[in-house]
Amino acid sequence: MSKAYNQFIDMLGNYSYGPAYELMIEYGYKETDVALILRAFKHSINFDFDYAEKVMQKTSVQFKHEDLYKDIRQNLDKLIEGEPEAIFSELMFSMVTQITKDEYIDLMGRLYRYREALLKYLFLQTQGKKNISMLSENMSKRYQIKILREKYGMHSHNLGVALTKYFKKYHSNDHAVTRVMEILDSDKMIDLMNLRNASIIGHGFVGISKIDIIRTYDAEIEDLLYDFKACIGFLGMNLEYDKYDKWNNAIIVEAKKIENFLDSNFGDDNEW
Repeated sequence: MSKAYNQFIDMLGNYSYGPAYELMIEYGYKETDVALILRAFKHSINFDFDYAEKVMQKTSVQFKHEDLYKDIRQNLDKLIEGEPEAIFSELMFSMVTQITKDEYIDLMGRLYRYREALLKYLFLQTQGKKNISMLSENMSKRYQIKILREKYGMHSHNLGVALTKYFKKYHSNDHAVTRVMEILDSDKMIDLMNLRNASIIGHGFVGISKIDIIRTYDAEIEDLLYDFKACIGFLGMNLEYDKYDKWNNAIIVEAKKIENFLDSNFGDDNEW
């Protein structure tokens, strides 16, 4: 295999879709379906789902009949609509990519957002809300603070604190709520959120390393992600954690359709 092809494979393995797209441009493949997929992923992993969908619309008529296109478009449609399982899946994938790239400051930002989103979603569930969109007004801090204050007398301006008090007071006998809060309100989780608050993405200038996260949470990072996945299970959701790995494999299949792709020789066995 050529050096460029090996670079391409490594970039996919690291979910580095931006650099992979630039490599496609460098070798003259800018208008191919593979390049457009990479360009779309470059934007979707940064949560710019609307633009990613516009990019996917530029793919060839032939490609639009393929399962890969339909799968990606369906996922983007769900993300644009704020479908909870799609959003939580994307957030989890985002955390995995940051671990892969050793981007621990950014990881802490995603961890904070994931915990907050779980608390908000759990609150709406206890309110009997159905067909929840993660992008709706009732998922906003302003809306939930108002309900907590006016209906339940929770006057804290800190949404996390107010929700924690609400769950303890009104849902202490709810099994799912209890199990979720055992994780999200544990001492080690609060310590982790305080570490985030002291960092550059919070209110201070403290740096964060992998070791800092492990020591603070008293567990490996994989165990931390497992705890978040457990919360998802308690909330009755099923997430697709390996969709980008599946799509990466499909992208390689599509790339093999391009003549002399990155000057590679795939061989008769068609292995990559």
